Amino acid sequence: MEYKEALKRGLYDFEIARNWYRSVTSPDNGGPGPHGDLIFAWIRSNALMLAPFTPHFSEHVWKNVIGETASVQTAPFPRPSKSVDPIKLQEIEYMRGVVDSMRSAEAVLAKRKGKAKVAATPFDPSKPKSARVYVATEFPDWQNKGVELVREAWNEQNGTIDDAKLRQSLDAAGLSKDKKAMPFCQSFKVSLNLFPFHCTRLTRQRQVLSVGASAFSRALPFSELEVLQLLQPFIKSSLKYAECDIISTKDALQHIEQHGESSSWSKERVESSEPGTPAVQFWNI
Repeated sequence: MEYKEALKRGLYDFEIARNWYRSVTSPDNGGPGPHGDLIFAWIRSNALMLAPFTPHFSEHVWKNVIGETASVQTAPFPRPSKSVDPIKLQEIEYMRGVVDSMRSAEAVLAKRKGKAKVAATPFDPSKPKSARVYVATEFPDWQNKGVELVREAWNEQNGTIDDAKLRQSLDAAGLSKDKKAMPFCQSFKVSLNLFPFHCTRLTRQRQVLSVGASAFSRALPFSELEVLQLLQPFIKSSLKYAECDIISTKDALQHIEQHGESSSWSKERVESSEPGTPAVQFWNI
């Protein structure tokens, strides 16, 4: 009898999923167009899930749109054809936030326009523009070292971190006064960001102290580069870029080494990229 939850899952969330799929596959956004069989499978499931709330509308869709002869009231409730793939769900969650994240990054640069430290390379999102996304496959060595030290201080039996032992390890490794490593280790004790796409709402927090040793695995369960390359036409169309390049940090550094830096190629931006946190470079054309 949880009508509010049922409507959220069966109507609102279901329609949000449809709308995103329709947008990302639209030819206007560089997609191939939605798959006809999938659209009718969605309509069928939608009619069944809404039948307890909208019996007359569902009956109309069931018979006049889908072409069924029996009543929707006698049809079995939809069941998944196979078990849910959690990795696919994580990919979709990641993909849904990419455009909003890049739009937010543009907004940050627009606010900073005219300030002294960015005056040499201003960026105006309202003018013709392009973007390049640098995708890293490995974390910096200093971060890996910091994670390992936190892991060593982790007591799996009682689910706590020995702060004294962590401080000693940081001192021994010469990281206790490091301006990057020390804050990173302290923040990692509290939470682990699985998908912190830079300046984004895509971040999901998992508390290290509540999920245990599994939280120390920071590798993405899917290919971030492949996902972004698949989404590239949608990104380009949605944000109205003249060009949108998705490139690995390895290839980007090779390009810079051969051709040098420019307004569209920044070594600093490349080196700021991390797995799950790709760096984005914008420039006007």
